[in-house]
Amino acid sequence: MKKLTVKQYSKEFKISENAIRKKIARKSIKSELKNGKRYIIIDEEKTKEQNNNQKNKPKQENKSDDQFLQHLIKENERLQEEKNELKTKLGEKDEDIKDLQNRFDGKRDDIEKYMSQIINLQ
Repeated sequence: MKKLTVKQYSKEFKISENAIRKKIARKSIKSELKNGKRYIIIDEEKTKEQNNNQKNKPKQENKSDDQFLQHLIKENERLQEEKNELKTKLGEKDEDIKDLQNRFDGKRDDIEKYMSQIINLQ
């Protein structure tokens, strides 16, 4: 059996000291208080088994992460296409607006001419 301080255990197993203290309080890990210092008691066989399990876990998580990444890539591509379609539609609308504005300006010029003629006739 091996004994580690909370700080040592935290570094070795990459878990926060606060989480370790909670585990101690729940008695999910063994510990002892010696000379005013808390030590976690480690069963080295269990530790090896846990390390082996953790080595297998990332592979599964990586597969899941890869699938999620592929999903995000596809979703990004779809959104890029949608953005391009919307840009095209927006460009068409801008052209329509310019065309309408030119027509409006032309009609306004015509109205001003007619008003000027009417005023001159009076």
